[in-house]
Amino acid sequence: MASTSPSCQSVLNDFRSVDESLSANSTDLFSSWHTPISSNIRFAANGTEYAVSVGSIYPEGYGKNSTPFSTVEASAIARFAVENENVIGFGVYFSVDVDEAGSVEETSDVWFVKQE
Repeated sequence: MASTSPSCQSVLNDFRSVDESLSANSTDLFSSWHTPISSNIRFAANGTEYAVSVGSIYPEGYGKNSTPFSTVEASAIARFAVENENVIGFGVYFSVDVDEAGSVEETSDVWFVKQE
């Protein structure tokens, strides 16, 4: 949570509106994720894996009720693939029974490649 860019601060402020306990030392990853069914995504650190949560955050409430709320739901596990101390991508697993035989790229349900 070290970024000072306005867009990053906006995303962090949205998450803080519904989770005041977020620390500046958090190792979680946060992003806006505008899709028809969600607006935000969070990767919560859990050892070498991340619990992926998607949902929508309403930092100013909705309608006449200005109380912030969210519809965040845990949905998957993510594992990052690292080569030569550089992240090359990450895999998302939708099942709790993760196949340990093979690389993240080979065993994940969805594979995301880091673009240079």
